Amino acid sequence: MARHRPLSDGLLALALLGCGSAPPSLTSIAPARGSTAGGTPVVIGGSGFQPGAAVRFDGHDAAATFVSSTELHAVTPADGGAFGRVAVTVTNPDGKAASGGALFSYFAKRIDFAPATSVTVGKWPNSVAPVDFDGDGRIDLAVADTGDGKLSLLRGRGDATFEPAGELPTAVEPEAIAIADLDGDGRIDLAVADYAASSVSILLGLGGGKFAPAVNYPVGTNPYSVAVADLDRDGKLDLATANYSSNDVSVLRGRGDGTFAPAVNYAAGANPYSAAIADLDGDGKPDLAVGDSGSASVSILLGNGAAFNAPASFPAAAGANVVAIADLDGDRALDLAVADLDAHSVSVLRGKGDGTFHPPANYDTVGTPEFVLAADFDGDGALDLAVAEYDGAAAGVLRGNGDGTFRPVAHFAVGNYPSCAAAADLDGDGRIDLVLGDFADGTVSILVNASR
Repeated sequence: MARHRPLSDGLLALALLGCGSAPPSLTSIAPARGSTAGGTPVVIGGSGFQPGAAVRFDGHDAAATFVSSTELHAVTPADGGAFGRVAVTVTNPDGKAASGGALFSYFAKRIDFAPATSVTVGKWPNSVAPVDFDGDGRIDLAVADTGDGKLSLLRGRGDATFEPAGELPTAVEPEAIAIADLDGDGRIDLAVADYAASSVSILLGLGGGKFAPAVNYPVGTNPYSVAVADLDRDGKLDLATANYSSNDVSVLRGRGDGTFAPAVNYAAGANPYSAAIADLDGDGKPDLAVGDSGSASVSILLGNGAAFNAPASFPAAAGANVVAIADLDGDRALDLAVADLDAHSVSVLRGKGDGTFHPPANYDTVGTPEFVLAADFDGDGALDLAVAEYDGAAAGVLRGNGDGTFRPVAHFAVGNYPSCAAAADLDGDGRIDLVLGDFADGTVSILVNASR
């Protein structure tokens, strides 16, 4: 009988590894986010890991340590990936590998935008709303052109560029747009606050980016904004407007077919400029937050499902005009960000979860903030703030730290006198882009997210 020479220890180990071993599997990575700068320690969970297993993030080698067949430790490579989801691969010494592309994401080490491009709309654009109007899967824009009493509709090409504007007539001085399916037919409708007409115009969608003629509903005097939500929890969308000259808020109950009951008015502070809707006290019923530009405050009107309580006032800063509602510190209690027009600042009021708020922390914007919104521009899970800086010809962005505090404002040039802003993924790359209405130029500026 022939005798075989024994394998060396190294060859024996390789033989054992390659003999019937199953490929590894990748089931978890914690934490699930890290900076594109690298250096994030992570724990990788799965099965079938072998000593000497190699780990790669977005094709770049990471320092890895074998702990057990179900656990590896690794450190993300320096400057080793692009902002967004990352393909993570574990390869055993026998060459068998596993990949988990949806388990880990890089967030940007800094927020940046490509130089602005502009699209011509109508006179004095004062509100912009992104939505897919025509159902082609691409984000379009609706713009309220205050100076010529029209709406401009821009069809998106899916790459953050837009077809030239088409127009829809509304009433006198359309100041703000809200977008929702108001009649339950699956098509996007428009609600427009008409400042000089003291009304709300309802334009029901017909599909394909077309709309029925406007139907107007009287509200308080000189509405500057309109918001949409189911305020009475009856399954039908309602409207709320902030009425600058009558110092109140109008609530119009929806009938579910795109028509509305007559407005009921609730007192607010001096010169209310905007109204935002959310459940601020955790009772499951929508409440109102109103920016009172004439009294440097925010009025909170708590809802009981049928009506709203008398307003409670919380200080902001001079010219408190636009209010954004979001959980800015991750504690599940909603907070407020207020654009303080006259104070050249943004006030952040952290919520207590019961409809009351801590005293504001104010952040300088340098330019005059006409508008503020919250969005995660760098993908780190912490909300950032974007401001339309009216006299600065810029978008100001304050990067959030995740605890309700923000870094100093960074400025990105746009057109002259930006008066409004909106955030959406305009080019389908998973990053949030910015759109600003350039009041003096009759254009909208498009800022494509270039964070890295």
